Amino acid sequence: MRILLTSTVVGSFLLIGLIGVLPAAGQSIQPPQSAASSRMAAVADSKTERDTYVQKARDEVQAWQQKLHDLREKTKARNSQASSTTRKDLNAAWTEADDAFHFAMSGRVLSKSPEDVEGRY
Repeated sequence: MRILLTSTVVGSFLLIGLIGVLPAAGQSIQPPQSAASSRMAAVADSKTERDTYVQKARDEVQAWQQKLHDLREKTKARNSQASSTTRKDLNAAWTEADDAFHFAMSGRVLSKSPEDVEGRY
């Protein structure tokens, strides 16, 4: 019972204290003008910082895109050169194999007996 009485008295004082602190019902709560202007400045600074960050990020992305493009072009050039070299080597090997085949078919190897040919290998 004592606790109930104490909490009622303390609660009443708190309620009275809050009513005195709260503005009247007809008044609106508005921050002082200096607080509002500082908030506007903070919002403007925040927007500027965000815009600066976004622009920097875009510039970095463009730089990487350019690097990738340059790398792709260099790779194409190297592959083209390697392809050309490989094509020449393949053509030379094919010509050599074709010449060896025609030489073998020219009758020099075919005129020998299979025993002579097997003995060489």
